Amino acid sequence: MDRTNWKWGIVHLNILMLCIVEGYIGFPLTWFSLEKQGKGNTNSDERITLMKSFVKIFGAKDWQFLSPKNKNGSPG
Repeated sequence: MDRTNWKWGIVHLNILMLCIVEGYIGFPLTWFSLEKQGKGNTNSDERITLMKSFVKIFGAKDWQFLSPKNKNGSPG
């Protein structure tokens, strides 16, 4: 799960996405656009919404998730 912010002209595009990662490539499974402008962290409600979307699409199975990357950019 990661949030990304792209600036297109004066418009900020904030997307929260859940990906499966193979090597250094992430394949998005589900995502949604955030209303935030510019920098900022996601909150629990936004992350829960994303996970509910994942469960709706892929079902509530015994999934295993890895922790997010460390501050230096390396995996969990």
